[in-house]
Amino acid sequence: MNYQIIIAKDWDDINWFQANSRLAELQYEILTAYRENDQIRVLQTQDKLVKGFAARCLVVRKVTANKGKITFGIDGVVYNTKAQKFEALQSVKALKIILLNQFTEFMFPNLMAACDH
Repeated sequence: MNYQIIIAKDWDDINWFQANSRLAELQYEILTAYRENDQIRVLQTQDKLVKGFAARCLVVRKVTANKGKITFGIDGVVYNTKAQKFEALQSVKALKIILLNQFTEFMFPNLMAACDH
């Protein structure tokens, strides 16, 4: 299935079912490409996953939803309101590129060495 995630304007507009479905679809595509030893397709799908709106939504939701309510996150900030959570969602973009590069270097060291030449 091909899900079209509509970019939300605030936290309440996010369709969580669609986000979960899209994430699972991309994860399965990465798994099948890895099993077929198709490194290029793995990298392309990882890029889609990391740059995708669905993954960012679910990451922020997971990090900001806790039972402690006043527990600081990894960045030392407490996100209490939906507006603060939506702001955090928009700030995730910079971190995702760093994480993808680290994962790619770990999974495919030979491919990364070939790209450097």
